[in-house]
Amino acid sequence: MIRSTPHYHPENGFTLVASVSMMILLMLIALTILSLSTIELRSSRQTEAMQEAKANARLSLMLAIGQLQKAAGPDQRITASGNLIDTRVSKGITGVWESYPLDPNDLPDLASAKKRSRSDQANNGEHIQWLTSESPGNPASTTPPSSQNNPRRTQLLTLETAQKSLAAKTITFPGNGAGAWATIDEGLKTRYNLAKSNANTDELIIAQLRSPEKNGVESIDALAGLQYSATESNRLATTAQGELLVADKNLLAARFHDLTTWSAGLHTNVVDGGLKSDLSLAFEQATLPTTLSKRRVYSNNDTPHTPSDPYFSALADYYRLSKTQAKPGQTLNIALPMGYSPTTKDHSGNVIPNPQAHEGQIISPVVTRVNIVFSLVGREAHGHWAHTVTRRTRDSNRRYMVYLIYTPVVTLYNPYTQPITVNNLKTTFRYLPLAFKFYRSGKAQNLNPVLLSQMHVSSQNRTDWEDAFSCTLSDTAGSSSSGSLELMPGEARVFGVSHKAGTRWGSMINYLWQNDLDKSKTINMTSGAGFNYNSGFIVDWLVPSGPGRAPDSHGLGVFGARGDDTINVSFEPRIPTRNGQPMDSFGMNISANVAGKTTEIGSYRYKYGTIDRLVEAMQGGSHPTLGPITYPVHREKAWNFNEIYQTNVATTPVEKWTGPKQFAIFTLASRTSKDSLYPTQAGKHASFAQPILDMDITKAHPAQMPMELSFLPIKGQGANTVGSIDVFSANDPRSFFYSGWSAQNGFLHHPVYQIPRAPLTNLADLRHANLASSGHLPAPTFTVGESLA
Repeated sequence: MIRSTPHYHPENGFTLVASVSMMILLMLIALTILSLSTIELRSSRQTEAMQEAKANARLSLMLAIGQLQKAAGPDQRITASGNLIDTRVSKGITGVWESYPLDPNDLPDLASAKKRSRSDQANNGEHIQWLTSESPGNPASTTPPSSQNNPRRTQLLTLETAQKSLAAKTITFPGNGAGAWATIDEGLKTRYNLAKSNANTDELIIAQLRSPEKNGVESIDALAGLQYSATESNRLATTAQGELLVADKNLLAARFHDLTTWSAGLHTNVVDGGLKSDLSLAFEQATLPTTLSKRRVYSNNDTPHTPSDPYFSALADYYRLSKTQAKPGQTLNIALPMGYSPTTKDHSGNVIPNPQAHEGQIISPVVTRVNIVFSLVGREAHGHWAHTVTRRTRDSNRRYMVYLIYTPVVTLYNPYTQPITVNNLKTTFRYLPLAFKFYRSGKAQNLNPVLLSQMHVSSQNRTDWEDAFSCTLSDTAGSSSSGSLELMPGEARVFGVSHKAGTRWGSMINYLWQNDLDKSKTINMTSGAGFNYNSGFIVDWLVPSGPGRAPDSHGLGVFGARGDDTINVSFEPRIPTRNGQPMDSFGMNISANVAGKTTEIGSYRYKYGTIDRLVEAMQGGSHPTLGPITYPVHREKAWNFNEIYQTNVATTPVEKWTGPKQFAIFTLASRTSKDSLYPTQAGKHASFAQPILDMDITKAHPAQMPMELSFLPIKGQGANTVGSIDVFSANDPRSFFYSGWSAQNGFLHHPVYQIPRAPLTNLADLRHANLASSGHLPAPTFTVGESLA
């Protein structure tokens, strides 16, 4: 049997499977490559878009910087928030304005200038531009651009309110893309990441009170937790880091426009250009640099804006007080600048105040008030008058006389925060514009009002005798010289005791009884500390012949009275004459012993021109307590003679008299808010610490003067006396001052000028340098570093 051998035959389709597999693999590779290409293409487009966005942002930044340089680059430009003009816009909107140099005639056009677009090259306060992308399209617009977002604007900053959020106009750039920007002034914000060091001396503590090292933002209730050490403060570079110190991080973000971790500004002179002067460096030198030695403060050059323009040397002297006169417990001494001269002479040879800016600092107490207090007292007629009066009047019961007491009173004030010492201070005043008429039981003794200077036999027919008063101030009345006086900080002390304790009538009566005008004891008197209206100068010649004697006087020069009479008096302003012409002013000069030499330290003049103007000024105001005044002023109620009668006058010391009664007070004094005819806010509208004042009410209203002249009634007696002089107590001569002259209205101590205990740290400290001491009006107490300046 024949068998055949079997053969192997492989299955068909392998090639197909392999081919398909290869095709799938190639397809996957192709898809992968395609995906990679797509991703790369997308990435490339995104990078291109990002680069374009960065380029647009860079262009926007460059435009913003260029705008900032062009608008705010010059030194004489000022930036401020648009929120100040329109509260509806964001605080982040910053505007640029021109500066406006100081004008001695005020700034009449500034209010309108800052609201109009710049029209010329002059620095006249006009608006320049808003520092946003809105401004290039309309740079002349003075309306702050809106901070509201809309299709035309890009939101740059989003906060909880529209007023805090910030949007700016979108500007399309060539090609694709756009940009927007706003420049925010960080210098307008408060820096909160400053550490406070611990002061280890009194001087540093005081300096920190005036110029703290940091702002107390932690005093805001919501930010009470914002406390950090000096080490932590150095690490707070951003607001985000500051948010780590507070419970709610949104608290700082919500105050983006108010708080910052860095704040800086350029110290430029926006008026004249260039950098500001380093006054601390200049003032620390022993000699003021020549560039400042003759320079004026307000004009900033050697040519003054006005005669009152102070010198930088006055500021330098004040700055150096911390080294020379500010040691703890040190008492100040009078210091006057070189060439200081408070008086000059007019064309007629009269001595008048000499207002002038001083090349240095004046340290001196000031006379803030001078008074003459008038009283009446009765007693038995003295000397031969006991028989003469009864014989001439043919009335045996008219055996008494009425006498006038006039008591000069001077108030000396220390305006500084340290005690001050003064030696032999003397005040001299003259030409009192006062007149009186006296009445017995309703019958006038005088035909016309009598000048005080006519109440002496030798001057009774004259109106040109110079009734002069020269008071040397002393702690002890009746001493031969004053010696040294020390006033505590802010103390005003009264000197109104003309006789030492124990003085009797015989040593007081009729200070011109010698009929020698050159021996008037008012020319050289010593006024002791305190006030006693008994202790004045007594005159009996109340019915002089010059003004005319009424029939009831029976031709007597003295005022005879009965024990059952009523006694009254009226008074009014009336001016004496000089060289045949009416006197037109009342003045006062002040001197003291400075460095062993009698030196003038002050001078005041109150010029009224005519009697009509003087009366008008005195009647024009309204006293807060006494009300309006109308001359002649009569006592509200006549005295019974026994009310003014002094018993045992020859043996009773003057300080124990009970008979004299006050009825009028003549005053030249600093105006106050509570006790003046024309009330004022002292220190704000008027000065009460000036060594030189030349006040002329013929050219200005009395309410514009720092002092006022008045002739007022004193009403009531004892505890109910209204209008007299208040002192702290019978044994304490301190006066009340500042807001008023009475215990009810005034302060017992009120210093207004701080003697620096440490080097000054900011311009605001210079407000105590009394730059308004030149005597030129107006003379506010503070002139530097205050918004009212």
